[in-house]
Amino acid sequence: MYWRVFQVKCGENRKTCPLCGSKDRHTSLPGPDGREFFLCRLCRLVFTDKKYFLSREKERERYLQHNNSSDSPGYIEFLNRAVNPSIRFLGKRIAGLDYGCGPEPVLSQILKSRGFESEWYDPIFYPELDLDKRYGFIFSTETFEHFFSPAAELDRLRTLLSPGGILTVMTKLRKSPERFREWHYARDPSHVAFYSRDTLEFISERWDIKIVYCDNESVCIFRKPGQFFIEQQ
Repeated sequence: MYWRVFQVKCGENRKTCPLCGSKDRHTSLPGPDGREFFLCRLCRLVFTDKKYFLSREKERERYLQHNNSSDSPGYIEFLNRAVNPSIRFLGKRIAGLDYGCGPEPVLSQILKSRGFESEWYDPIFYPELDLDKRYGFIFSTETFEHFFSPAAELDRLRTLLSPGGILTVMTKLRKSPERFREWHYARDPSHVAFYSRDTLEFISERWDIKIVYCDNESVCIFRKPGQFFIEQQ
């Protein structure tokens, strides 16, 4: 997913955190692939310099290399790690959105098979998005690590979410900084931002979206304040 289109001014300075906007509060962190990373001491995001961002063409090539299709049982099982804990929070009469679906909207197909209607969006493959529409639930699976400007993306996601709506995020959570240099997840050149549980807590407070579920591995579910929320028993 080509996330450069949402880049904001805070991402122009490598010493400015693209999530919290703090300046010069970062610790240099060696990465596993030769890129330069920074650990923000305020929000605990790990991010890389914009000079390492892939071009749109390179990102597209990278995503088309993945076998992320409806013909892949492994991929479906992978997405169900996000779908299964979310089901009890979803209302079947509300519209949802798969934000960053890639070349095939597999997650929306999974949701439809389980009785939930969902639209889909991807800045490369399905770039049309009605910014005036609101959704009762949004899934953003394996996209947060690609965001060039996480703050701008979260602003957009929160706006798209209806009051009481659910945002399910799936991205592998970073453990200790000491282990980052050996982390396989940071070897992907399209991965430019990495989150920890502390980062999720920061997001919850800064964007006023309550964490209602987190497996402390890769899946976190947020709820926007409001009365639209439906929890199924």
